[in-house]
This record gives sequence, structure tokens and C-alpha cells, in this order.
Amino acid sequence: MPALWLLEMGNLLISAQGRKRIDAAKRRKLMMAASALRLRVDREPVSMADMGHLALSHGLTAYDAAYLELAMRRSLPMATLDAAMRKAMNASGVALADI
Repeated sequence: MPALWLLEMGNLLISAQGRKRIDAAKRRKLMMAASALRLRVDREPVSMADMGHLALSHGLTAYDAAYLELAMRRSLPMATLDAAMRKAMNASGVALADI
């Protein structure tokens, strides 16, 4: 996963607490669980040109384009429920992960 995932997960949980969807204890528990996952963070920077091309070509955010670029570069499957991302994956030859 791109290093961006760590920031996105933190933001998601902070936002959920701020909107009263979870309390502070649940946020801390989920952050600990996310930190314990055995995920490999890709530290190679995403090319701005590649990210921009993918985002504009497929109607993705820069964040989503970074995930797509990583999957393409590393020949990895992706897991998503997002229809636009699935369409971009299909067009780019990125397999949907079987989870």
C-alpha cells in the first residue's frame, strides 16, 4: 500500500469520532488494530505525471490514482467497492483481489 494509507486511515477514524459515529475508545482500538496489520508500505514516490495521467484518464482522485499506480507498478491486485476504481482497474489491467 502507499504510505498515504496511514494518513487516510487516521483521518477516517478521527473524522468518524468527530461526527460521533464512534467514541474515543473505539477510535483508539481501531487505530491499534490498523497498526497491528502486517501491511507492507511502499516508500517509492509516485510519479506526479503518472498520477495525474491516471487521475484524469479515469476520473479518479489523486489519492485513488496513487493506489492504482502502485498496483500497476508492482503487478498487484486491488480490493475496492468503488465503481469508478473498478472501472479504472479493469481498463488498466489490474486484477480485483479475491478476499
